[in-house]
Amino acid sequence: MFTTITSYVNALLAIVANTLLIILILRKSPRSMGSYKYLMLIFSTFGIIFAIVDGTNQPMLHIYNGGVCYNWTIQFSALNCSCYGMILLLLVFHFLYRFLAVCKPHRLDLFSYPYFNILIVIFIVVSLEWWMAGVYAAGENVDVEKHFRETMLENFGLNRLDYTYASSLFYKPDPITGEVGPNMGPIEVLILPIITTQPFMDAIVPMYFIKDYRMVIVNFLRRKKTSGKIHTSSSQPDDRSANSRVFIMRT
Repeated sequence: MFTTITSYVNALLAIVANTLLIILILRKSPRSMGSYKYLMLIFSTFGIIFAIVDGTNQPMLHIYNGGVCYNWTIQFSALNCSCYGMILLLLVFHFLYRFLAVCKPHRLDLFSYPYFNILIVIFIVVSLEWWMAGVYAAGENVDVEKHFRETMLENFGLNRLDYTYASSLFYKPDPITGEVGPNMGPIEVLILPIITTQPFMDAIVPMYFIKDYRMVIVNFLRRKKTSGKIHTSSSQPDDRSANSRVFIMRT
């Protein structure tokens, strides 16, 4: 329950934060940012998509004795797996841009239209490969079913025919004792909430470190604070004027 609730909260925060960042990128980006803003737009759009996938795929992740099980239809669970591949590829694009900006600025046209379409095609193809790997390489099998059958029934009340999954089993049971080596225990509860904070944090970092974006937010909060003070002071009676007397002095 804790992991499910935190996943919903993190997804909502990620959608709000990335939507705000997209607005700032489109309306408040300095000219010096150049084509880098398009790369940021892709990151922010992906953050929203990632948050929606995380939020709608619940209960998404179950970790038990060295195994990870994504619960939903296998196609949708594989989509969640492919999101991690998308993150890695976006980081590659990001560092490529930084390398070109520092070492070969004349090649930055790679991140402008129409050449940028090549990067988009690469992104789609690699994401599709991750999705297919999740469907066909991390799908259902007998070993995983044995490993998760009891815990899925105990934690979610689900029998084997009540769910499908994409999974990874990192440690197989010992053939002699039947036990699995590294049981992480209570720390398993923290893994999913930490993972789902990424789309939210990805939006917060540029909004803080890019001065133009940060000042828009700071000025907005200041105006709200100032208007609140003015409203409060105007609603209170002025005791001095109520108790004052007017004296006419004649000379």
